[in-house]
Amino acid sequence: MATSTYPSKRFYNCALKQASTWGTAVAVGAGDGLLVSSDGNPSLKQTYSSTDAIGQVMALDGDLGLYEPIDFAPEFGGKCGLQYAPGAVGSAIAALFGSEAVAQQGASAAYKHTLTWADTMTDFFTFATERPGDIWEVPSAVCYKLSLKLGDGKVQGSIGLRGNLLKNDSTTNTATQLDAVTPEATANFVKFQHGVVRMNAQSGDALDSGDIIEVSDFSLEFERAVDAQHILGGSYIAQPKEASFSIKVKLTLPYATSTNVAYLDLFKDMTAQKMDIVFTGGVADTGYNYSFSFFFPRLKLVAPPDVKLEDIIKNGLEFVAEEAASAPTGMNSTRPYIEIVNLRTTNYIS
Repeated sequence: MATSTYPSKRFYNCALKQASTWGTAVAVGAGDGLLVSSDGNPSLKQTYSSTDAIGQVMALDGDLGLYEPIDFAPEFGGKCGLQYAPGAVGSAIAALFGSEAVAQQGASAAYKHTLTWADTMTDFFTFATERPGDIWEVPSAVCYKLSLKLGDGKVQGSIGLRGNLLKNDSTTNTATQLDAVTPEATANFVKFQHGVVRMNAQSGDALDSGDIIEVSDFSLEFERAVDAQHILGGSYIAQPKEASFSIKVKLTLPYATSTNVAYLDLFKDMTAQKMDIVFTGGVADTGYNYSFSFFFPRLKLVAPPDVKLEDIIKNGLEFVAEEAASAPTGMNSTRPYIEIVNLRTTNYIS
């Protein structure tokens, strides 16, 4: 079927699928759909330069330069949100973290996907989206950033992608491929009311109900600093390499109390903490619920608690994640990791 020409995003798909050769697109299809409110609005970046030559009072001609990196960030915001079965968004997150393991939960149909922050990321994707009467393809893109926040009663966010180029003449992804695109799930959202935040000293006992802290808002940011290098003989960027990475956690405590204002001592003493943020949904299979959980084995406060005199006094806390010397009690890694429980039996990255 031909690509729609109607000017409404309701009629268009966008998709993300793991690829294997940088610069070579793969065909998207069923299960590769991104359930997002915005495709990030990727655009071709190629600078036109007029010829500047002696004897030309006004330029007579010009030329297009190299393809600049295509940076864009599909958003699962608005009425959308993070899914317990995240599909292609989950693949992007898994690639960003760099390491994945999947394990069946008992004899049930539920599986746990564990994504652990690796030294580097190696996986990349083909991205395809539609515009009226046209299909746009980014043959190769890395996911270098994940941002999460609360909004509209859900966990919302975006995935930052850096691609090599944008083209509209692909023979790999045509209307046939985009018509076949479907997401993994459509309305199994990770919701505000499903969540709990727990924190105690990194050296303390395992996190439990006694470590719950009241949080009205949070933001998480996972980012790898990637480059954009052109190689002689090529017109678009090579597969990006990493210089560093950063992981930040920000919490808003709705009411400042004498207990949480005392977090000032954590900052002054540089006392390392551990934290988990756990969302638990409905039943996936007997004995196991859908869940989406974030684990931080070692966090440091990077600023004093933000406690301003207001009609209702709040408290803001900002942390950076570090690597623990050994996995703290109750945790399975020295680095940040995510656990997702759903019905998917296979890895989000291969």
